[in-house]
Amino acid sequence: MRVVKVLVLIVFFFFCMIFFVQNTAMLSTPLVLKMDVFSLSYASPEVPFYVVLLLAFVVGGLFSLAYFILERVRLGNKVKEQAGRIAALEKELAASKSYSGITSGYASSYASPVETASDVSEGYAASGEDVTETSADQEKAQDK
Repeated sequence: MRVVKVLVLIVFFFFCMIFFVQNTAMLSTPLVLKMDVFSLSYASPEVPFYVVLLLAFVVGGLFSLAYFILERVRLGNKVKEQAGRIAALEKELAASKSYSGITSGYASSYASPVETASDVSEGYAASGEDVTETSADQEKAQDK
């Protein structure tokens, strides 16, 4: 993309040079800028038209540059503000998780919403009780 931008810029300057070379007589015409406001009047010294054209181009470029620099600074400040907000919200979320005891999606004081019969039987086996259950017992456990 950077190469394309450079090529477009080179083509732009090429056409500008062709324009200036082919229109030197017209662009060399002296130009006097006048301004009359109320009783005040101002007249510039005679300058070729191409100087006025180039100065307008340069001034427009400087104004655009200033605008984009200010916009970049504003957006940079906004990014910093949003990053701070994200950090605060992540900190709040971590505090909320530690307060409620959430570790892997379920609160530690509660069992998972769906316990299978094998989970129940494993719990019994760990306690040393008899783990033989009938299918009716398993269905009752699943209905709870």
